Amino acid sequence: MKKAFLITLILSLGLIGAGCSDKENRSDQRNNQTQVSSVKKMTEDARLSALATTIDNGRVLVSGTTNLPDKTELLISLTNEAIGFDAQDKSIVINGKFSADPLGPMSGVVAGNYIIEIMMPVPSVQSDSVQSIVGNEGQYLSGPLVKDSSMGGKTVEYSFSYTVGSKESIRQ
Repeated sequence: MKKAFLITLILSLGLIGAGCSDKENRSDQRNNQTQVSSVKKMTEDARLSALATTIDNGRVLVSGTTNLPDKTELLISLTNEAIGFDAQDKSIVINGKFSADPLGPMSGVVAGNYIIEIMMPVPSVQSDSVQSIVGNEGQYLSGPLVKDSSMGGKTVEYSFSYTVGSKESIRQ
């Protein structure tokens, strides 16, 4: 009699444990589905703004803000075609902000008129988390900063002019 009672008790506890485990699995599945569906797609126009400053050593520092998703990789370039100068750095968006390491040679950039361009490389080279928001070909990107890429898909591009030095130093 005691054996039958113990066997029944053990089987009952096993079934109860299996039922709890199944409830936990279903709860985990619901949580995973909630996390997947909570990823937002880009619904507003892509925005990006930046400013540049010449720091003490004559190099140029570029930083800015954007509504592109965190972990978006950006390429920042400083160009002066008149003198054949081009410097680049990569940056990653964190909390809506980005910045490049100082651009230019250690001796500083020469006086002149420069173009600063900030570009988001095609989505196919971005992280999965970025692609889930902007689309794997950039199909969720919109706005005046969005351009069709020659490599396929869409990118975001922003540029502005920047002058280093005075008008007099540029003439020289």
